[in-house]
Amino acid sequence: SDGNIISVNDITQNESFEKLIEACCLCNDSTIKDGTEIGDPTETALINFASKAGFNFEEQRKLHPRVGEIPFDSDRKLMTVAVKYNDGIYIITKGATDVICGRVNKIYSHGAERELNKTDIDEILKANMEFSSNGLRVLSYPYKKAPENFDPQNITLNDEYDLTFIGLTAMIDPPRE
Repeated sequence: SDGNIISVNDITQNESFEKLIEACCLCNDSTIKDGTEIGDPTETALINFASKAGFNFEEQRKLHPRVGEIPFDSDRKLMTVAVKYNDGIYIITKGATDVICGRVNKIYSHGAERELNKTDIDEILKANMEFSSNGLRVLSYPYKKAPENFDPQNITLNDEYDLTFIGLTAMIDPPRE
């Protein structure tokens, strides 16, 4: 978030971090019912992370209901949702950093969007490599505001381009049996 690495044990809130946490909650199919985690373990880890940061995933989903989606696909390495905000519909994507970097042209930094440059991409890929080489599972999150005439029921793969990079998460990925 804003070029900083923030540990789950040392959370500092700012606009960029809040936008990242919203993306973790909204571009996510998991839930927790009566203390039981339901869904993909990576996604439940993300809503647990949001909870530790003081965000309630259910509240986020009520405030910003999903109105369209492209489910995760292992070939694309992405999941995309369209969610409703007061000022319109936003498209939020979650996925592999290398794929995301080919689809972003802006970055959300210090509370505002700006053009993405080669230094930004290099820093994102460097962080991704450092986390990955330490055995962590890394996911990146971009978004964009949908055009006025956007039909969320007909969201397409083309909507996963011209995005604004928010940040990335890294978590321990336990070995599979």
